[in-house]
Amino acid sequence: MLPSGFVHLSVHTAFSLAEGAIQIKDLVSKCIQENMPAVCITDTGNLFGALEFAVKASEAGLQPIIGVEIKVCRRSRSGDELQPHSKTAGSAKIYSII
Repeated sequence: MLPSGFVHLSVHTAFSLAEGAIQIKDLVSKCIQENMPAVCITDTGNLFGALEFAVKASEAGLQPIIGVEIKVCRRSRSGDELQPHSKTAGSAKIYSII
């Protein structure tokens, strides 16, 4: 049993291909069973499960927290390799998409 008030803040569901396997309904059931007040899904590169998660969690009395894990890269001058994106004005545009 998890401590009262414990909240997972980075859960990958079946919507994160090759990273998570749990279905939304099973996640919600497990959180209720463990007396968790909330849980956050952070699927990689998409928000496909967000609506289903928000509805099922709310119906069960669980606070849904929705996040997303994104990987941001830019091309090098040669165009061959990818490099991590730095914090620039372009980052604001990416964040506004989410």
